[in-house]
Amino acid sequence: MTLSTTRRSRARHPIKTGCGCCISACVPRFPTFIHWQAAAGNLVTTYKTYHGTHQGEFLGIPATGKKVSFYTVDAMRVVDGKITEHWGVATLLDLMQQLGVVPPLGRQR
Repeated sequence: MTLSTTRRSRARHPIKTGCGCCISACVPRFPTFIHWQAAAGNLVTTYKTYHGTHQGEFLGIPATGKKVSFYTVDAMRVVDGKITEHWGVATLLDLMQQLGVVPPLGRQR
C-alpha cells in the first residue's frame, strides 16, 4: 500500500452525484483539495474536499451565489492506466444545508 498527500488538484472533470447530475455545471472553477490518497493493488482511494460558489441550477435549486464545500471519498479500480470502476460517497447533506435547502440538524434531546 502506498499513501500520498497533495495540496490541490486543478483537474477539469465533471463531478457527478449519485443521481447523475453534474455539479461542475452549477459550480464553475471547483478546486479540489486532496487530503490523502492510498493505493493497494489496482485500487486507489482518495479523500478530498471540493470548494466553489453556487452559480447555476443544481437539482432544481436556483443559483444562490453562496460559497460551498463538501467532502468525498472515492475508490477507483485502475486497469492499464485507466479507471474502469468507480465508487464514491459525498457529504451532499452538508451541501444542501449550505445552500439553505435543508435546515441544520439540531441537537438530539
